[in-house]
Amino acid sequence: MTALDLSPVHGAVRRSRNINVGVAILSLVLGLGMLAGAIWAPDSTMGEQNPHRIRIACGVIGGIFTLVAFAMLAYARSMWRPETAPVARPIAERPDDIRWIYVEQMNANVAGHTVRKTHAVKVGDAAGKLHTLMTKNEDVDRVLDLLRARAPNARYGFDRDAASAFKALKRRAA
Repeated sequence: MTALDLSPVHGAVRRSRNINVGVAILSLVLGLGMLAGAIWAPDSTMGEQNPHRIRIACGVIGGIFTLVAFAMLAYARSMWRPETAPVARPIAERPDDIRWIYVEQMNANVAGHTVRKTHAVKVGDAAGKLHTLMTKNEDVDRVLDLLRARAPNARYGFDRDAASAFKALKRRAA
């Protein structure tokens, strides 16, 4: 029996993890900065009217950013080893649990013109969870080919019927 080559999926998991860690670090720095400003900034920097309201708002928003950053880091930790990541395990061990696969394209626009396109492969499992694999543009077809080979019974593509069926699956799984 030949070994299963999941390298396209593992590369996408690493990319997703690295993006998640980067955004979490940015959120953590922003949140801690807002908390520090709320605690140590002099009243004159908070405006002349009601400086305590602004101080409280900075503290609350900073705390939310910090909590979100820690949640993102915890999720990134679950993806640290690509072969045991929540999205990679069903592909390797339980391909029959994969119910829905589609590609989401995100466009970066500047002055109304698309300057960059990125892709994410979304994988819905039997538990009603939708996992995201951030792929390089040149790896999208490799990841989709691998997923089609592993999960031939999964639904492919995004449409209203597929989204409704997956929502119904989520309700049943809950």
